[in-house]
Amino acid sequence: MTIPQTRKLLQNRMMWLAAIMVVAIVLVLLLVLRPSPSENDPSTVTLIAPRDGATVVLLHRFIWHKTYPPAVFHFFLYEVNRTTVWSTLVKDSSLVLPSSVPLQRGKTYLWRVDAILADEKTIHSELRAFTLSQ
Repeated sequence: MTIPQTRKLLQNRMMWLAAIMVVAIVLVLLLVLRPSPSENDPSTVTLIAPRDGATVVLLHRFIWHKTYPPAVFHFFLYEVNRTTVWSTLVKDSSLVLPSSVPLQRGKTYLWRVDAILADEKTIHSELRAFTLSQ
């Protein structure tokens, strides 16, 4: 291989490497800067824990992102057939299930949260499932 051919080959490799680097940087920026639910996004109520499809050993707390402006939250707990097990209104963005609400081990439950804003507009979360382990 001659010196001009080697230079041409190195230039082509450098161009490809630069192109790959640009694509990698763009992908990283898209992942880092993509919109995500936040406390300042009033259009969503994002459920945090328990995660969808999770199997939990001990159910400590239900957690979701707050909406802005502050809202009252209507928490719902259902059986899989959508029969309401328990519901309540809370002002905080988390909830500890009272011991008076009996859950059965090995059973799957559904939960969701509605945010009721000051103007009485309601924002619904998605419906999530979790299973209480045996």
